[in-house]
Amino acid sequence: MPKVKEGSIIEFEYRITSPRYWSIDEFRFQSHIPIKRIEARIKTPETFVFNPTQKGYINFYPKREVYSDAKIGQKMVTLSYNLHDVPALKAELYVDNIDNYTAGVTFELVSVETRLGHYEDFAKNWTDVAESIGGSDDYKKQLDKTNSFDDILDPILTDAGDKEEKMKRIFKYVKDNIKWNGYDGLYFYNGIKKSLKEKKGSAGDINLTLVAMLRYAGIDANPVVISTKDNAIPFFPTLDKLNYVLAYAIINETPYFLDGTHEFSDVNLLPIRDYNWDGILIDNNRKIWRKIDIKKPNQAITQYQINAKLNEVGELEGSYNSRLTGHYAYQFHERIKDQDMDVFITSREGDFNDIEISDYEAKNTDTYEDNVTESFTFFHENGAEILNDNIYFQPLMFMRMEENPFKLDKREYPIDFGFPFKDMYIVSVDIPEGYTLESQVEPFMVRSPDGNVEFKYTVTVMNNTLRLSAIIDVKEAKHSAESYLVLKEFFNQVISKEAEQIVLKKI
Repeated sequence: MPKVKEGSIIEFEYRITSPRYWSIDEFRFQSHIPIKRIEARIKTPETFVFNPTQKGYINFYPKREVYSDAKIGQKMVTLSYNLHDVPALKAELYVDNIDNYTAGVTFELVSVETRLGHYEDFAKNWTDVAESIGGSDDYKKQLDKTNSFDDILDPILTDAGDKEEKMKRIFKYVKDNIKWNGYDGLYFYNGIKKSLKEKKGSAGDINLTLVAMLRYAGIDANPVVISTKDNAIPFFPTLDKLNYVLAYAIINETPYFLDGTHEFSDVNLLPIRDYNWDGILIDNNRKIWRKIDIKKPNQAITQYQINAKLNEVGELEGSYNSRLTGHYAYQFHERIKDQDMDVFITSREGDFNDIEISDYEAKNTDTYEDNVTESFTFFHENGAEILNDNIYFQPLMFMRMEENPFKLDKREYPIDFGFPFKDMYIVSVDIPEGYTLESQVEPFMVRSPDGNVEFKYTVTVMNNTLRLSAIIDVKEAKHSAESYLVLKEFFNQVISKEAEQIVLKKI
């Protein structure tokens, strides 16, 4: 298109031919760029009844027409969609899957009537879908073929105290002995024996093997089928939109969710991709096939402690210690794994405004079962600004938040942080002799109307030591689109407060 320019109109059409009449591709009416005009039309025989479900945040209404088609000898139903000036769907941080909110239409086959008057109902609920999965050979027979586990599990379980300890040992064995090959799946790909022999397998191989081994140990365990975040949310009951399986156990009425595909996952600490939607329980033994809630992730907490000394020329030196729990530890594991330590330390220096790091140490980075701790000593040449014998200093130093993750004026889709979190800062800084705080810093607190996010900030100076306490507390992982402006303003206030300089004046 040698003469293409702004304002040029590009028209195209395509045809898809498929024997899968029960699975029509989704109509997508939105993209990452604005669309001037889009037309879409679907024609189906009147005897094929589809339920069109609209998705996204743009209002549009189809035109429905019914006419007789002489070629096929029956009536046809046409749905026509005509949209103008469709805005771009702009991706931003903290969205589960932007495809969930892209304007479009999905089509569910409800029923088919033949010319002979035979009527077949295709409409499904989630119980129908679950029962269909449970009727497969993998779920009906393979999960209880546990004779081959004697030699493997008996030595592991011999001195295990209770069922929870047995569950943890089996989970660790599966994680250590079957590596994920990167493939999802609801069913076995290699099967139990081959996966254990080759020490690799799909998500189905790993987590269904885990279910089978838990059952061998006398634990009430079953598969739970899900759709991961990268697979989007199913808008109606269908097997096609499910792509993954978890192991699910109940011990003393307490539910446990397990995913052995990731090196750093833990019991009830799943990879973030798993926290997308509900789950479908496949309990063939009790004939229970239904939707269940996936246990929400616990709040991840990071505790930071900094002890530093500030001199008269604005240089800072001191020690840094942090303790990370839950998904914070999980993310740190992922980041440091297989890293050259010198390269990793350099990246940490960049994270902290180019400070100089020495005596670096990170503990529990090679195990998923413990919290991670990180410590180092640091030197920061430009830790404060000197002007007219006064020192201008930001108490949170290189730990402050500098950029708001939310930049759009308006957002039509929800916010998903992945997991709730709390950041806690305790900072102690020795200020130079002969300096004092010019004016007291008033304590500051901001909380959202629903109480789901909160920020507290306190600075005091006593005996030439500045002490800071700050907490950012986000109690829920997911927030509605209506909360967007509240969250945006919340982080604006956090950034503004943390950027405030205190003035140390010379006595």
